[in-house]
Amino acid sequence: MIIYGYLCKDKIQEFIAWDSSKIIVRDIAEGEKIFPKESIDNIIISNNHLTIKSGAAGGVILDLSGYEAADIQKLEDQLGSGSLSLS
Repeated sequence: MIIYGYLCKDKIQEFIAWDSSKIIVRDIAEGEKIFPKESIDNIIISNNHLTIKSGAAGGVILDLSGYEAADIQKLEDQLGSGSLSLS
């Protein structure tokens, strides 16, 4: 796996990593979740939250507060603009 992006906060207790095939997220409440691009229906970045929708009841909502503004912008530029092709 080649990691295109990796953002972390709180001394690696929470992170978001992605490459061209998947997104991996880890937070204290949800633990680690891996979303292959085929299973992702939508990605929404708004109001300091990252929402990954996957299937009828799957997905995750992550709080982005605590991440640097530049890191959130990088996340939005690479994932929000379709750099991870969801088709």
